Amino acid sequence: MEIVYLFASLTFSSSINWMMILHNKTYLISLVLALLVLAFISILIYRLSMVFPALAIDKKGVSLKWAMKITKGNGWRLFWINSMPVVISFFLFDVSNFFDHIEKLLGVYVSTILILLAMGLLAIYQITLISLSFKYLEEQSS
Repeated sequence: MEIVYLFASLTFSSSINWMMILHNKTYLISLVLALLVLAFISILIYRLSMVFPALAIDKKGVSLKWAMKITKGNGWRLFWINSMPVVISFFLFDVSNFFDHIEKLLGVYVSTILILLAMGLLAIYQITLISLSFKYLEEQSS
């Protein structure tokens, strides 16, 4: 998931000249294609990630094929639910430059600790979403 966050952070960085992208059709088409590829890869990752909670509870017969079967028809739901941490981190880290202001006020060490804490909370949130998604899909398949 960290690769997806990194790619999203680089893609949506506030340093991008958005006016240039919106007025140049080549850039706009490239951006749309990159986002579609990212969405497809994310859906695949989220669908396959159902293996982890199943293994955590020692479910028998778990495989990547099983994960694709249990998530059939739910790829976009999983995408939208599990993309929320990416959206939250985008607004928290890129748009508002919140931690730059904290760094100026409190110093580098406190800012670093707060960033690590925020990333840890987002990771916990992501794991919770995956676990709840697994529980829902498991109940639906029974």
